[in-house]
Amino acid sequence: MKLIQKKIFLSLMMMFFAALVTQGTQRCIKKVYVEPVTNDTNKCGLEASFTNAIVCEIMADGRLSFVNTKEEADGIIVVAINQYMLQPLAYGDDNVSDQYKLRIRANASLVEKEHGMVLWKENVKGIQIYVDTDRYNQDCDAIGDEMTEQEAQEVVWTTMSRDIVRKVVENSNTLEKKTIA
Repeated sequence: MKLIQKKIFLSLMMMFFAALVTQGTQRCIKKVYVEPVTNDTNKCGLEASFTNAIVCEIMADGRLSFVNTKEEADGIIVVAINQYMLQPLAYGDDNVSDQYKLRIRANASLVEKEHGMVLWKENVKGIQIYVDTDRYNQDCDAIGDEMTEQEAQEVVWTTMSRDIVRKVVENSNTLEKKTIA
């Protein structure tokens, strides 16, 4: 019995000394700057609307503060669109596509500004199936939301922005351990 008590006592003492030697420092991101989104696809004009969607989602979410300059920020959100695919799904009687699947992928990351450390990096995607109102043929049996390609982009930006902001919030608090020498 005394042997078990000694082992427990020694284990507790070792944990106590380990806690003294290791100091945890909290890296907490409260203010973020969003770099203008870059576009590595052949589809022009996507960057501004996606950047705006991310900024609007940060402000609507309320858990992080958006700042206008890198200097004010604790963290920087970096996003690069790397795939834009518009796939026809259904055709009308005139052999013109009426329904599409829009798929967009982007690399997103959260960078801690002070040390340049990447806290989170992921490939995010958004998909929207829609019936194109510009070409919709009433005789077509296509199923999906009726909208234009630009409206479908906005739906995808909203979905992807929510995913990005949620992941940024989840990864904005990391605990880094430093050993005192």
